[in-house]
Amino acid sequence: MNRLTFIATLVATASLGTAFGQVHGDVFAGYSFLHMDGANMHGWNASFAPEVTDRLDLLVDAAGHYGSQDVGRTPVDVDTHSLLFGLRYGSPKRTPVRPFVHVLAGLLRAGVGVSVLGVSVSDAEWGFSLGGGGGVDLRLSDRLALRLVQADYFSTWIAEERGDLFRLSTGLVIRF
Repeated sequence: MNRLTFIATLVATASLGTAFGQVHGDVFAGYSFLHMDGANMHGWNASFAPEVTDRLDLLVDAAGHYGSQDVGRTPVDVDTHSLLFGLRYGSPKRTPVRPFVHVLAGLLRAGVGVSVLGVSVSDAEWGFSLGGGGGVDLRLSDRLALRLVQADYFSTWIAEERGDLFRLSTGLVIRF
């Protein structure tokens, strides 16, 4: 599934809940930077957060990051994709500036690929990720906010190896 399709699905899901007056919450989509085991990667981050109370949300977070790293003299393509679930707690959504914190756990896929003399080889491993972070949203209108920053730290376990990830994201929040 490409990024645009994924983001459109999140927005459509949020719109359905609003149309029937059943769900309140927000959808976030934006740019994301990830540091993983010495590699710096760029990509996207998106989330869907149905409201439990004015301060507490359920959270579904998805992200994809892409980059390359030199191993010797050979460039190796690296990518990660994650699907995480958790809770977010913050100040009331109607405030002009809304700080929040969240905890997340879920799946992480890390992939590598290399091309040598026209032959491409790739591999990917699935693992578990657990972490948390927080951020600040700046309210632009009743339905729109700017996520000034979201910073997250995750511990990962892939193929019986533990790793550390640091993620920074920014983008737009649509509230419904």
